[in-house]
This record gives sequence, C-alpha cells and structure tokens, in this order.
Amino acid sequence: LNVGRKRRISKALAYQLRHNPHLPTNPQGWARLDDLLSALSEAGQPASSAELLAVAQALDEPRFEVWDDLIRARYGHTTSAPDDYAIGTPDGVLYHATASVNLRDIFQLRQGLRPMARKAVHLTTDPRTALLAGRRHGPALLLSVHDPAAHGLECRYAGGTTWLIDAVPAEALAVVPLHQLFSTH
Repeated sequence: LNVGRKRRISKALAYQLRHNPHLPTNPQGWARLDDLLSALSEAGQPASSAELLAVAQALDEPRFEVWDDLIRARYGHTTSAPDDYAIGTPDGVLYHATASVNLRDIFQLRQGLRPMARKAVHLTTDPRTALLAGRRHGPALLLSVHDPAAHGLECRYAGGTTWLIDAVPAEALAVVPLHQLFSTH
C-alpha cells in the first residue's frame, strides 16, 4: 500500500465513519467492514478489505479502532459519536491549535473552544500533533489547558494522545508562546 493510496483510503474512511449519516453504525460508532466497503465503493473510492484493515490498524495514526469485522473512528464525528469513552485525567497539559483569526471569538468574546460542527473539542497531549491538525486551516497558534479538572472539565480519552471535552471556557486557555515550543528543558 503506497503512501498516496493509504492517505486516500484514510481520508475516505474517516469521512464515512465521522460524517456519513447513512452509514449503519451501532450506538458506540462501530460499522461493519462490509458496510464500509460498500459505502466507499458507492462514493467512487473502492478499497479491498485488506487495504481498509491495514489503514484502520496503522500504528502511526491511531484515528480508528478495529474489533473483529467492525471499525470505528475514535474522534471527529459530526454525526452520532461513540458514547463509551473512558473519563479520565490526562497526564500533563492538553493542547489545541487554532487560526489566529479565532482568537477574538475565543478570548475577547469569551466563547472559548466550542466543538462547532463536531461533537466535542479535540485536544492532545502532544503540541506537535495539535499544530499539525491546526495548520489545515492556515497558520495556527497553539493553545494550552493546564489542569482541566480545576476548571471542572470532563475529559474523555479517545485513544493515542487525543482527549475530548464538550467545550473549553476561555479562562481555562492560554496561548503558548512560540519560544516555549523550542525550549530544550
């Protein structure tokens, strides 16, 4: 499976599992492999079951989970999302990257981070992962949340370095200065 093919399948799989309201899933977000193969084929992006499983089980990008002949996206849903995430406390700081044009809404208008079209705000314990995700919409600034529990935030673990929170109030957020990203201590 070459890199380009893997990326196309990963994007198509993510779309189907996160955003396709017609894909049959159970309440925890699991879809049958056969239903996914059909949905991809109908969308003009056919894949084999071996290709789909290879992408879904890739260790370098824990966006999906596989259990027998079922697959689900761990996070990013705009349709019904899994409801069985473990509530927990992340080790260390959580990060989220956003475009600078959003700072007025986040801080001045006191809107904080909202899920927008998704079911939850996505945060990560890895600042580089946050910046990679944030730059899809142009240059990104890194925000941090120290001690979410002190702000009464319920964190749900979505796998890998990803945590989900319903919304993050402005007072729980700080802009991470660029020089902190490159400090060596």
